[in-house]
Amino acid sequence: MAFAEKHFDRAIELLEAGKLAEAEALLRKLLAMGGVPAGVSLLLAEVLAQRGNMLGAVNFARRACELEPTDLSILLRAALVFRRADDRTVTLALLRQAVELAKMEAEPSADGAAAWQMLCEALSWCGRDQESLDMATEARRLRPDSHEIATEFAVAQMNLDHVGPAMDVLRDATVRWPDQLRAHMLLAMGGTYDARVGLGQGFEDHLRMGLVLERAISQDAAVMVGQRWPAPGPGDAERPLRVGILSHDLRSPLTATTACLETLETRWAGDAARAADRQLVEVALRNTQNAARLVQSLGDLAQLDEPEFKLRAEVMDVSELLDDVALRFTERAARLGVQIVSGRAGEGGALDSAPAPLAAVDVELFERASANLVDNALKFCPPGASVALDATQTATSQGTEVQVTVSDTGPGIAATDIPHLFDR
Repeated sequence: MAFAEKHFDRAIELLEAGKLAEAEALLRKLLAMGGVPAGVSLLLAEVLAQRGNMLGAVNFARRACELEPTDLSILLRAALVFRRADDRTVTLALLRQAVELAKMEAEPSADGAAAWQMLCEALSWCGRDQESLDMATEARRLRPDSHEIATEFAVAQMNLDHVGPAMDVLRDATVRWPDQLRAHMLLAMGGTYDARVGLGQGFEDHLRMGLVLERAISQDAAVMVGQRWPAPGPGDAERPLRVGILSHDLRSPLTATTACLETLETRWAGDAARAADRQLVEVALRNTQNAARLVQSLGDLAQLDEPEFKLRAEVMDVSELLDDVALRFTERAARLGVQIVSGRAGEGGALDSAPAPLAAVDVELFERASANLVDNALKFCPPGASVALDATQTATSQGTEVQVTVSDTGPGIAATDIPHLFDR
């Protein structure tokens, strides 16, 4: 099971890095093992959807739902796959099933609110605006404290040209949840296209508020750095704590930004008139995801600095781990004209006959460190260069040790920089 979890996590990393072919290959390998959770099938469905294989995507999404028919998150993600495949019947069926589960929740959850919201939006997508409003009305009655459902109710009202009632709901939402961007922007939009609501110039205030909230997503980072992370002094014992807090706080605005961009990406998929907008969204989404990965690394750094941190070591064939790391970079290296040779596989793919280099390592940290070295090598290697990952096992007076080497034939590191490689 630990092996499957490790490879599943690696597949997610590959997907986040945009390496869809490698992620697909790894997920298919996991499925072939048998006994894997529904999440593997669903992640493969999402990968296939991104690669344009919609037939395969819906098949694996359906399998995931069959394995976990009462898992709200599985149903919602599968519904997105079917929607991307333009299968309105199954999309609505899955969302209705998710809503029924949401009704039975003892404690209202974010997934439950999302089920209602997605069903209302999907009904409008199918041209069933009155049914969407009926569903939003029921959702609002059952979830009166959900700002997502309140704004979706207002959207359903506007879809039927009930602008006045929609504006009343949105005014109330901006008072109850003043930091929620969508209500302010919808209220501003309502004020611009329909004078009957009697807002006059008041809509401009909500537009300004919406824009302020939107900018705050990117400004939060700078504010938090100043408030949470003053310059550390020598021997600063609280530094790991502050770094961890900063990393945690930065995730919220990044997650919000990513969610907005992914919504736009899905909404504009296949719309030729939005081609230029989609390109901008793709660039913004890619950079936001890169920033999220940097924030994750910041949190990992704080964890490593904690006195109670312990390695999760397990005995592994180090050469196999290096092979897995090299696999992640194969496609990128090929584009750059750089060869990667890893583990016990020498040039031409011949296997080394030496014993497997076994060592107790923290797999996640080992692979991350190795991947960072390969990533740096590829940044500076010219076409025709090579990168080699190797692990050798040798006997010492204290037992056996494994030496891991990542080397390349690129320009190398300037001698003046070498003493500062591990400065932080």
